[in-house]
Amino acid sequence: MSKTASSISLTRPSRAVKKPSNVDQWVVKRNADDSAEKTKRVSLDIPADIHRKLKLQAMDEGKTMITLVREILAEKFV
Repeated sequence: MSKTASSISLTRPSRAVKKPSNVDQWVVKRNADDSAEKTKRVSLDIPADIHRKLKLQAMDEGKTMITLVREILAEKFV
């Protein structure tokens, strides 16, 4: 018995995203909320043991990790 192979063409749908002309304005609009204070995004690498301790501390206090990090930074810099 011979089988004929059918031709199937699979393509991803177009997800063309228009690049913002001003990235800072795009971030501000994307993160817009009721607070008057503007925010900036920071990405950093921390040792795994510090990450684990931070996560445990946040869980113990019933907070998110980012809330705890913001509080720690505010204590130091505000």
